[in-house]
Amino acid sequence: MELNIEIETQDDKLSSSLFETSGKLESGKTQKTLGEDVTIRYEGEQIALAEAVPTVIRITMYIGERVLLHTAAYMLSRYLYDKLRARRDNNLKINDNQVNINVREIEQLIINISSEEHERTENE
Repeated sequence: MELNIEIETQDDKLSSSLFETSGKLESGKTQKTLGEDVTIRYEGEQIALAEAVPTVIRITMYIGERVLLHTAAYMLSRYLYDKLRARRDNNLKINDNQVNINVREIEQLIINISSEEHERTENE
């Protein structure tokens, strides 16, 4: 399962923090493994030219078939929360759904998206 993440931020170091690197991030190539069969991949960012306009960071999260959904949802929500909680000016979207920077809300949204995707696949 893939989740598309967008983070709006004023923090120009957030991308490096998310991938825990000081090196250059490469769109579509830079990845970080969060756990067995759970990874995030850097997709790029839209850098704001004006100071008051936030940068939008795009990430794809992959949840493999060998990991339980609730385990992956907890792992991903905890990771995002830990990286974003100190940065109050961030906005987080998962598959175009705005969500608060809150572990339980992020986890529940991931589970809901997965359930909807599963239902849609079964009905096809």
